[in-house]
Parts: sequence; structure tokens; C-alpha cells
Amino acid sequence: MGLLSFFLLVLFDVSTSSADLATNMPLAIFPAAKGFTLGSAPKTKSTELQEVTRQMQQDGVSTNINVQGGSYGTLQASAINRFRKDKFSSIVGANYGRTDGHRENSSFEQVSGFVKLGYDFSPNWSLSGDANLTYFESSNPGEETNPMIDNDMMITRGLAALSLSNEYDRTSGAFRVFYNWGHHHINDGYHPGGSPRSSYYLHDDRMGGFSLYQSYQLFKGNQTTGGVDFHHYGGHAWNRAMADGKETDIAKRSVNEIAGYVDFRQDITPWMIFDAGIRLDHHAISGNEWIPQGSLTFLLPNNATMRARVSKGFRNATLKELYMYRPANVNLEPERMMNYELSYRQHLMENRLMIGVNVFYLKADNMIQTQMVNGSMLNVNTGATENSGFELEGSWKIDDHFKVNGNYSFLHMSNPQVSAPEHKAFLGGSYQEGNFSINTGLQYVAGLYKTVSANADKENFLLWNTTANYRVAKGIHLFVKGENLLATNYETVAGFPMPGATFMGGIDITF
Repeated sequence: MGLLSFFLLVLFDVSTSSADLATNMPLAIFPAAKGFTLGSAPKTKSTELQEVTRQMQQDGVSTNINVQGGSYGTLQASAINRFRKDKFSSIVGANYGRTDGHRENSSFEQVSGFVKLGYDFSPNWSLSGDANLTYFESSNPGEETNPMIDNDMMITRGLAALSLSNEYDRTSGAFRVFYNWGHHHINDGYHPGGSPRSSYYLHDDRMGGFSLYQSYQLFKGNQTTGGVDFHHYGGHAWNRAMADGKETDIAKRSVNEIAGYVDFRQDITPWMIFDAGIRLDHHAISGNEWIPQGSLTFLLPNNATMRARVSKGFRNATLKELYMYRPANVNLEPERMMNYELSYRQHLMENRLMIGVNVFYLKADNMIQTQMVNGSMLNVNTGATENSGFELEGSWKIDDHFKVNGNYSFLHMSNPQVSAPEHKAFLGGSYQEGNFSINTGLQYVAGLYKTVSANADKENFLLWNTTANYRVAKGIHLFVKGENLLATNYETVAGFPMPGATFMGGIDITF
């Protein structure tokens, strides 16, 4: 958990997707990777947020309180209240978390709150609004062999959105406006033997916009969706002297982006589905970008499904890469990639057994890197990369008590990336009897790149995690969980060791 503060620091230097920018409050100053993605996706922070803020379907009141604590002075607590009465619904919640971290100068503390209100005008039209506010403080300990002192940050982030939705038998859609913002106060710190910083780094960022889409069933077996997205990104970065508060501007920029898209889904036969889409994205700096995608899905005998998919993606240069600090280069072109996938999934033994395989190939070009040009560092478009590999997955419900599941993935990278493994395997199982349940799993990672220099450093490790839950009474559960129970020594980024064995326990109450 001590590494959490470090990865939060890293987060502020990377781009995020448009969907994340609209729902999960990352830095609006950094625009986005775009593209179409079909099929199920792994659970992300934004999908977890959707689950937390899911409205009640029937009249009533429900409150959930969760408190847990454990290793390294870690404490997590949350309270969520859901309410519905006739056409009105609400969700209100608050969260608190803290940890001392497993290393010196790696503490983290966060408090947040959110509210979501909804009103159903009719069976076909509804209005909803939500807002949340988060404040956290964290410290980066630096590399173990070259620690950091006073590398601290204080971050405030907020989000507000309003949505008007409609749903009929043959058509549905929504119009959504949103705005998120952040204020970041950072001390970049210093290494032992060095001098403390004389100024703070600060920046404010914002991202607002709207999305409008409508889906139509033009004829039997068809679903056609058209929509428009608009985003305004902006930010201001500056230094503030610690001694007298004098401020020096670093960058103050903004950019607009608008896109239109059409997605067409059609049942060709009872066993084949065709999906195709096209998106035109216009960026104020990089201009127009066409983004196509398409897939064929085959519904095969014996509960089997096969899907072939091809899609394009791209990422515009961030405002930081374009304008901030000496490596900045206003002439950067977007990164582009093409992705090809073929997947197969089948359910057997009356759906108690599931097996799946996915094969993929990705080729990207125009990658943005920082290189030495004419004796100075500069962000430039250079090189291409190719990733290929496959994934295997399976699960088996042995009986009403036992279930096992596992997966394996192999990744070949022409240009390795930090924290990306070549091999990853998982084997887990769960058992439930009456009021007691337990989940446990082993994860093996091999060929994970800690560095990608000429002398690339790789890591291999095995982790064992377990969670046990006991229902004391209706709506009251006690739980305990342990992570890295083998106390494996490992790193995912060179110089930043992960924690040893950690334990958490707590109570979950719903009434």
C-alpha cells in the first residue's frame, strides 16, 4: 500500500481515456486515447463507481457501512445510503482511507464524498445529476537506493454531471453535460545530500463538455447508434516560491475536441452478428482522425461463441508533451494503432464449465518518446511497436460449494514496457457453506520488465491472496483478507519494493 502514493504521482504524468475523463476524475489537462472496444471488459474503477452509485429499483431505504483496518496502520471506511420514493431516488456516500505505508515517507490519506439524485418524469424519460469531491495527501518515498525527502502532494478533485435519458421500445438515448476540475499542490522533494526545494509546483486543470447519442432499431435484428462528443481541456501550471509566495508561470493552455460517430449492429442470421462503426475526431491541434472498427460474432452450437474483431485507436499528445518544460514539442503527431483479435468461448456441463481463448495482435506507430536532439531533450514521434499474444481462461462450478477458476496470458512485445509481464498465470478457488465463504488464489508473473534500458531488468514472482467472510446475522458480515501471504520480495518498478505479507479485517453492515 505504500506504493499507492508513488503511483498516484505517476498518474499525473499520463493520458487517460475520454470515458475515464468523464466519469472518474483524472487530470483533464491530459487528453486521451480513442477507439472502439466491443465485448466485455475487465472491471475498472469507473465500472466499480457505477456499481456503487446504482440506484434502487423499488421504494425503500438502504444503508451500508464498511470499516476495515490492518497492516501498516491502514484504515478504510465507507458509508452509503440509498433511497427511493415513487419517482425520486438518491444515493449519498462518504469514504475515508489512510495508511502509514510500508516504507518511510510513503503515507497516504484520502477523504471523499458523493451524491447522486434522480427523477423519473415518466416511464420513458428520466433526469439524473451527480457530484463528488475528493481530497488526498500522499508522499513518494523514491527509489529504495535513492530515497526522496519531502516529495509530498495535496490534491483536490471534483466532478459534476447532469444527464437526461430516454428509453422507448425501438429507441433510447441520452444527453449528458459534465465538468471536472482539480487543484494540485506538490513539493517535488529532494534526495539525501541535496537541497530542499525553494518553490512548490501547482496546477489547476479542467475538462468540461457534453455527449449526445441516440440508438434506433431500424428493423428487425438491428441497432444503430449515432452520437456527438465535445470536450474542452484546459490547465494552468506555475511555481510558487516558498519564501515569499512569488509565482512564475509554466504553462497556461486549453484545447477543444469534437467527435461524431455511428455504430451499426445487425443480426445477419440467427447465428451471426455483424457490428461496424466509424468515428471522426477533430482535435484543435492535430486535426481530423478517422477511427473505424468492425466485428463478426458467431453463435455456435453447444453454447459456443466466436468473435473476430478489428479496430483502430489513437492518442493525441498531451498538453504537457506539447507545451510544458524543455522536452515539449508543439509539432507532435498523434500515436496510432491497429488491433486485431480472435476469441472463442464455450459453456459446457449445463453452464457449470466455461473455457475461453483470445488471440491478439497490435501494431502501433508514431509513438511519442523523449530523445536527445541536437544536444537537448525533445519529445518526438519515433518508431513503431508490435504486441502479440494469447489469453486462456476457464472456470468450473464443481458443486454448490466449490468453484475453481484460472487464466494464463502470454505477451510478446517488440518494444517492452515497464511493468508489463511476458507471462501471467492465475489459479483460484472458492468455497461456501452456510454463512461462511472463502476465496483464495495464486498468481504467478514471469518476465515483468522493471526497466527497459539496454540492460533490461526482469522480475519473476508468486503471490498468494485469500479472503474469508462470515455472516454473523442478517446484513452483518465479518471478513478478513491477506495479500502476499508468501511474503514474496518483488518489484514492479525498479527501486520500489512492494509490501510483504499484509492483513486486513473488518465488518460490513447493511440495513
